[in-house]
Parts: sequence; C-alpha cells; structure tokens
Amino acid sequence: MSSEQLPPVADATSPQPALPSAVYRVARSTDNLSLRFLDLGMVAAAWALATVAAFETSVSKDVTLALAWIMPLAVFAQLVGHRIAGLYGPVWRYASVDEAARVVAGVLGGSVLATGTIAVLAAFTDTPFPFLIAPPLAAFLSLLGCGGVRFQSRLFALERQQARGGSGLRTVIVGAGATGAALAYELTHTEAGRSMNLVGFVDDDPEMAGRTVRGMTVLGTPDQLEEVCVRHRIERVLVAEDADTSHRIKPVVEQALRTQAQVKVLSLSAGKVDGPLVRNLRDLDVTDLLGRDHAPVDSDDIEGLLHGATVLITGAGGSIGSEIARQVVQYQPRHLLLLDRDESLLHDVATGSLSESRDGVETVLADICDQVLIQDLFEQYRPDVVFHAAAQKHVPILERYPVEAVRTNVFGTWNLISTAAEFGTRHFVHISTDKAADPCSVMGATKRAAEQIVFEVGRRHQLPYVAVRFGNVLGSRGSVVPTFLRQIVEGGPVTVTSPEMTRYFMTIPEAVSLVLQSGAMAEPGHIYLLDMGEPVSILALARQLVRLAGLRPDDDIKISIVGTRPGERLHERLHDDAEQIEPSSHPSISSLNPKTPWQWDELLDTLAALRKSVDARDDAMVRHQLESMLRTGGVDCLLDHGKVSVSSARRPGSPRAASIVRDLSEKRAERTNGPTSGAGAAP
Repeated sequence: MSSEQLPPVADATSPQPALPSAVYRVARSTDNLSLRFLDLGMVAAAWALATVAAFETSVSKDVTLALAWIMPLAVFAQLVGHRIAGLYGPVWRYASVDEAARVVAGVLGGSVLATGTIAVLAAFTDTPFPFLIAPPLAAFLSLLGCGGVRFQSRLFALERQQARGGSGLRTVIVGAGATGAALAYELTHTEAGRSMNLVGFVDDDPEMAGRTVRGMTVLGTPDQLEEVCVRHRIERVLVAEDADTSHRIKPVVEQALRTQAQVKVLSLSAGKVDGPLVRNLRDLDVTDLLGRDHAPVDSDDIEGLLHGATVLITGAGGSIGSEIARQVVQYQPRHLLLLDRDESLLHDVATGSLSESRDGVETVLADICDQVLIQDLFEQYRPDVVFHAAAQKHVPILERYPVEAVRTNVFGTWNLISTAAEFGTRHFVHISTDKAADPCSVMGATKRAAEQIVFEVGRRHQLPYVAVRFGNVLGSRGSVVPTFLRQIVEGGPVTVTSPEMTRYFMTIPEAVSLVLQSGAMAEPGHIYLLDMGEPVSILALARQLVRLAGLRPDDDIKISIVGTRPGERLHERLHDDAEQIEPSSHPSISSLNPKTPWQWDELLDTLAALRKSVDARDDAMVRHQLESMLRTGGVDCLLDHGKVSVSSARRPGSPRAASIVRDLSEKRAERTNGPTSGAGAAP
C-alpha cells in the first residue's frame, strides 16, 4: 500500500474523541441518575406517608400549604445526606456489609438533615409538625426503600451465580472460619469458581450447625462429613482450615477420604500469596496423611555448625543423604563432600538440586568400609562435620546376608568414626533407625551396635559425636509409600503384610532439619530420639493412597494381606528398657542414655572377634556374636537363627555354629514376648 493509500492518523489534540468520551461518561452515569430519581421518589413518599400518619386529625389548609413547600426542601436535604455518605458510588451487585453500613449511615444522616431543615422552616413559618412520630417513621420507610433498591441487584447477582453454578461440581467447604469464608466468596462471586457449585460448609464447631456463612448453610461437623456427602450428593470436598486449626487436618482428611468425593486442600500459605485462593487449591499428598506440623529448628545454631565448615556426607545419594546435602548447602559450608558407593545416585544428587551450588561441592565415589581410602580422604580434606547416612537398610534382605549387614553398618561406622576422632573432626552425626530399639532383626541389631560405637567413641574422646534415631520417612527409596504407589500405578494389588501393622512416619525435610539441629546441640556421647508423633496404620495408609490416586480400595485396586517377612514386626518401638530417656533443650528431640555403658577394652575385644567372623563369612557366628555384643551393653536382643543365608549354604556348616543355632532356636521358642513382624523401610 502506498503512502497515498494509508488512512489518516488521528490528531491527539483533535476534538473528535471528545464526543465518544462524553457519551461514555453519560452512559456510566445513567445508573446513578436513575438511582437518584428512585431515591427522590422513595424519600418523598416516605416523608409524605410518615407526615400523614403522624397527624391523627385533619390538617388545616394553612398547614397543608406550608408543608407543601417545606417538604420538598426536606427531601432535598436528605438526598444531600445520601450524596455525602457515598450512596451513589458503589457497584451494588457486589455489595457487602460495608455497603450495608453505608446505606444505614446515609439514610439516618440524611433524615437528620431533613428533620433539621423542617425544624428551621417550621419555626420560621410558625407551622406545627409532629417531630416525635414523623421523622423516625420517615427514616424507617426511607431505609427500607433505598436499601431494598440497592440490594435487589445484589440478590439478583446471587441468584444468577447459583443458577450459573448449578451445573458445576457440587462442593462443600470444610472450615467455616475466615479462610473458608473467603474461599466461599470467591466461589460464588468470581469466575474462578465457575466449575464448582458450592452447597455449604462443614465446621468442627457444633454450634455452627444450621447457621449460615456467606449465605451458605453449615451442614454439620467433620465427623458427619461422610453422611453430608451422601445426603447432598457432594462431588468435591475443599479443606480450608485456618492456621490455628491446622493440627486437626489429619482427622478431616481421613473422613474426606471415606467419601467418594474428590478432595482438595487449600494451602495455609495461600492467604499470603497473590491471586485467587481457588488457584491455591491442591490435591492431597502423602504429607497430609500425617497431620503434623513441621518441628521448628534454630537456624542460627545450625549456621554456627555449618557455615564455613568442611562437611562430609556419607550415603549422599540416598533419600536422607541427598536431603542433608540440600539443606546443608543453604548454610554455605566451605566444602561439601558427597560420598556414596553408587555412582548413579551420586551423579543424580550432584547434578540435580545442587547443580547451582557447584562451588565447593565435590563428589567422592567410595565405600566407607575401605579403610585406606577413608584415611586418605580425611587426611586431604580434614572435615569439620560428618553426617553418616550410609547403611544397608532393607530388613528381609539383610536377614539373608548378615555378614554384609555387619560389614557396612557396624564396621563401616567404626572405620568412619575412629578416623574422624583421629583427625579431630569436631562433630559426627550418625543416622539411626527405630529398628535399633529392642532389635529383633539383623538390620536393627547392626544399627543398635553402630549407635553403641558412636556413643562410646564420643564418650571416650569427649567429642560431640551423636547418633540420631527416628522412624520411617515418607518417600524414601524402597520404603513402603513408593512401593504402594508403584503397585497402584501397575493396577494392584497393593500388598500389606498384616492388617494390624503400624509404623512411625515423618517427612524427609522435617527429619533432616532435626538431624541438623541435633548436630548443632550435640554433646559428647549422646543418642538423640526425634519426636515421631503417633504411629500410622499401614493398612489405612494403603487405602488412603489408593483414594489419593482417585481410585476405590477393593473395587478398583485390590489390597492383599501377604503375611510378615523375616525380621519384621507389627509395631516398632522408639526406645527400650536398656535406655533411659530424658528431655533435651529442643521440644522435638529427646536424649537416650544406655543404662549399661561399655568398657572401652571390652568394646574393642568384641569388635575384634566380630571382625574375624565377618572375614570368615560365618553367618551363624556373626548372628551369635552380634547378639552377645548387644547383650553386653544391656540390650535384650534375640535374632532368628532359623534363616539360612546364601553364603552359609555354600560351605560346610561348623558344628559349633550348628550348636549355637540349636540353642538359640530353643530359647526363642521359650520366649513368649518375642518381637513380631512388620513392614516399612528404615531411613
């Protein structure tokens, strides 16, 4: 197109746009103009009716003529009051309590102005007027008329909203507090709630039942949620608990998962972020099933431990070790050494969340049982802090391979902590497990032995070397939750060893933050126990995970009871009779002290004898010596010697080992309170 063909560009200073702007302004003012005319008619009618009603007898002609010119001035005065109160500015279809208060103030203020006008003019013309009756009655009638006109648009908007939402998912909100009320407002007044038809609330205050919030009825309490969902055909449950009621979210979630409705949770931080609350609704995740708040930690203490330090993390490729690395790097250590014997896991953690913090982060591909390599590592880097998370952890497998369990969990720990003491490492934190309490499996026994080693080395050298004991963590590699989720994805069945089984759970970030806190508050020769809350039913957890996947237990996904496995028990313990539990300076961390401490020479002799059996790969003798070692420390330990390992089956059995197996099997048969079996992975 040539320049001659181009349309002319409008001049910004040209008066042509003034006409559309004027038309637009007139159109915008049309609503207020009509509202003023309505107010004029209603206020005039109110004063006329009130005045006529107030005169009980006939009114003289002179009085009538006087009022005929006084009353219009009074009406004008009241409309001025309406204008001052701002009754012609709000968009009334979105009116709320603030606008209602404005209407009351405007009408009452205008009525006062009108009454004052009448009083002045009546006194000037010597006209009688019923001031005790007419003004209050006129104010009441004006309030009804003016308020009704304004709020009819609000009522029509609600009706339109309900009609629009009738085709959406029938929804109930759990929690009628401030958060729930704000969410309800969004669902009923904004486009964000178009897909949902809000039916009502459920609240844990029984006195709220039957009352209304934001025009919606409170249908019952969370205990009645299943009944409410059936009665009102609820398709979606929104959990909108306030910060002060967040501790009650677990029973609410359990009730919600019994229904057939979809369940979503409004994050407690949603009120602090920009955008609609509806956009902050999320699906349930596994952490909601715990229903516990993250335990607080003292960041200053942890920073004092880690900032500018050289930190070594063993087992850095695992679930716990990698999270320790992620949290430690936030405190800016001088060097962060990530040690693991699995190069794939080590690569994943180094190139994943730590990829942006490569300065000072180094990977070490090594086995903690390699004494020469560990010595060289400590001599080169001289770590200030060691977090020891490397371990063999799978209970049924270690029942078959006790030599491997002892080699890594006992002698790997001894190799690491003795080297740390030799090179003056300031802090040593060993990650343990609740299976170390009253141990009945090889895995639990080796972790208890490692705890004793850490305790005695710290006590002998007066160094803050500690063990931290806690239960299962959600989502750790190979543990029960990922196993259940994999089985659900594969279409089932979900396998549970026993319907009575329970386990302690906490999230990985919470466990690690408390591990760091334990390291910061460590004192020589201590075992720390983390607060795990209440035990969780494994069967209930399996059913809830199926519901989280949007499926129905037993109908869509079968749940099979498969029986206990070697070394497992129904219920874990956090401490046993050989320990004395005491509070610590942190509310979520307790201190455990062995009632029967070791003698140092006795510990060395025991480890030397155990080392010979490990080198000889004599599984039966390893079990026996592991039990003896723990009993020397006052721990009542009795392992199952009826299991034959692969290594034992490949060589002729020793008569002494066979005798030990026989004797201990007889003792086990006599023991009536022996440990039972269970499932769940150690951290």
